Amino acid sequence: MSLQFLKKDNLVLPDAPKGWLLARHRGLNLGWMKNLGNRMNNYLPKDWRIRMDIREV
Repeated sequence: MSLQFLKKDNLVLPDAPKGWLLARHRGLNLGWMKNLGNRMNNYLPKDWRIRMDIREV
């Protein structure tokens, strides 16, 4: 999930509360996202995204 956030891929979190959420991985804050109910806005700056293909283990 954290790699999807850093790549700015579409995230689906059906049980997440609406509003602002902090993306975290192992205690490290990654950035902000806003859950609108039917979709999630990722506020990670576009220039910071991971652009290469990464396979999750």
